[in-house]
Amino acid sequence: MKKIKHPPYNNDRHAGEPDNFSEAEIRAGLETRFFGKSDFYFFDDIGSTNDHASILAGNGSPEGTVVIADRQSSGRGQKERTWFSPPGAGIYISLILRPVIPPADAPKITLLGAVSVAETIISMTGLDARIKWPNDVLIKGKKIAGILSGMDAGMHRVNHVIVGVGINVNTPEEILPPEIGNIATSVLIETGKRTSRSGMACAFLKSFELL
Repeated sequence: MKKIKHPPYNNDRHAGEPDNFSEAEIRAGLETRFFGKSDFYFFDDIGSTNDHASILAGNGSPEGTVVIADRQSSGRGQKERTWFSPPGAGIYISLILRPVIPPADAPKITLLGAVSVAETIISMTGLDARIKWPNDVLIKGKKIAGILSGMDAGMHRVNHVIVGVGINVNTPEEILPPEIGNIATSVLIETGKRTSRSGMACAFLKSFELL
C-alpha cells in the first residue's frame, strides 16, 4: 500500500532550527545505548504509533524498539481522547520496554516518561515545563505533551510496556482545533521559534534511557 505523503504546515515565517525530521536525521543524532539502535520504525503517516508498537511487542520485538511518525491519523490520549497529530508539527513516538519489575510498579514508568519530556523541553527551550501527575506536561497551565502507556502482564511478571509520547513542537496556534485551542500549546507558540523535532526526539530518548 502506498503511503500518502501529507505536506507539512508552512512555518517558514518563524525563525528557528531547521526541522529535518526523518529517520536518517534521528538515527544520526541518537546518543543512546540501545533505544532505537536496533529496531527503529519511521512512518510519514500512521494510525497510531502505540498500536503499531503493541503489535511489534506481541511479535517479540526487543526492548528499546522505537516507532515514530510525522503524522498520526488515530492518535490517542488518556480516556480514549484524540491526540491532535498533524504532519510537520509534533513528535509522536512509542517505545517498547520489557522491565523486570512487578506489574504494580509499571505505572512509575509513565511518570519517568513525563519527567524525561519535561527535562527535554526545559533543556532545549528554557520553557518552564511542569508535570501534571502522572502523564501530562504543561506550560503555563496548558498541555504541551502527554504520555500514554499500556502494559501486557501476567500476575507476577511484566511482559512488555508501551510508552507513547506526543509533544507539540512546531504546531502553530491557528491550526489547533477549537476544542483544545484554550488548553493546548506548543514550543512554537510559547517561543515564537521552530525547534528541531529530530533533535528533541533524540534528547528525549537519551533522557528516558538514562532514567
